[in-house]
Amino acid sequence: MAYGRHFTIIIGLMALFFLAPRSGVAQERSYSVLPSPDAWYNRVDGFKVGVRLLGQVPGTFDGGPHRLRSVVWLGTSIPNYPIGYELEFTEPIKAFSEYGSEATWSLISGIRSGYYRHGMRVMKRWQPGFDERFYRELQLQSSVSKRFDVDYAVLEQRWSREQTWNTELRWTDSGKNRFGPSRIGVSASAQWLGTAFFQVEADVRQSVRLGRAGRLLGRVFGGLITSDRYPEYLYLRSGGPAVDWMQSRFTEARGTIPPKWIRDGLVHVSSGSIGMGPSLRGAAEQEMQRLRDGDLSGLMQSVLVFHLEYSFINPIQNYIDRSGYLGEFLGFETYLFGDTGGALLARDRERDRDMDLGLDMSTDLGLDMDLGPDSGKWLSSAGFGALL
Repeated sequence: MAYGRHFTIIIGLMALFFLAPRSGVAQERSYSVLPSPDAWYNRVDGFKVGVRLLGQVPGTFDGGPHRLRSVVWLGTSIPNYPIGYELEFTEPIKAFSEYGSEATWSLISGIRSGYYRHGMRVMKRWQPGFDERFYRELQLQSSVSKRFDVDYAVLEQRWSREQTWNTELRWTDSGKNRFGPSRIGVSASAQWLGTAFFQVEADVRQSVRLGRAGRLLGRVFGGLITSDRYPEYLYLRSGGPAVDWMQSRFTEARGTIPPKWIRDGLVHVSSGSIGMGPSLRGAAEQEMQRLRDGDLSGLMQSVLVFHLEYSFINPIQNYIDRSGYLGEFLGFETYLFGDTGGALLARDRERDRDMDLGLDMSTDLGLDMDLGPDSGKWLSSAGFGALL
């Protein structure tokens, strides 16, 4: 099938790349490829063992030409598709680059966990100082992708098994104002194969530092897609599109997190940490129940959610901070939160009117509010959380 052809092509490209530095201008400067081991686990591959390769011109510190990031794995259980890889090759665009303001183009390719994606990305990044948390970035990416083996899917109902060709333009502004760190992300994308659709998303975050009293964090997310043909791009209140789950090794394949935990709603996958997406806590259990029953009406074309967190100092974090070296790699954050969100489109609200979240006392307080006969459900939750 296409898996074999794709893998043969990428092995050929990698071979040409490693031969290239031995000729022409590359002879003037050496090229280093640093290997490191890699291992992971999911239920289909078993233990994945592999090697990561970091390639760059020595002394350029990830800022020079011919930058390579790649990894190749072997699934030790020898499944139908035992070999997987990821590859990103990046070159600077010198005509549009200067100190603290680099432009690059990248080739991206990957086949892993029953999913492939191949494409190209052009990016311009402005970073005023040495702190990598504060930057502005404009990114244009176009890629083809497909879930070709649903055995890997955590929730197979959320995948169409069709190839898509998606082109996305994204702007990110991560900075700091008088209140504290802030982040604005806006994206617009189009899918061109089969049933075409357009999708827009916006994600705004603001942190307010309160000294020793802790901090406040507010977040607003809105998303809209013009077609429900491809369920992997649709929203749940408790989490973003299924394609976003491919951005995390914990959720890209079944079994890294016990599937029952996710399907029973015991684990809440935060789209806010993976990327852009809704993340309404308290809704996961009932939404997962509907999916287990084969009911896809909870997958929405539109969503708007609001998040508010108050993070406060606790004795464990105080001890970690005072210990010095422990604070370098440990943390224990405790917080109170309140979330609310619902659908924007009338069609989403209408088919979602029968959803009844009730009251969830195990993790959050889930409050079900019906705003009118045609408004569907606008859901709210509040609770306590801890983050390691």
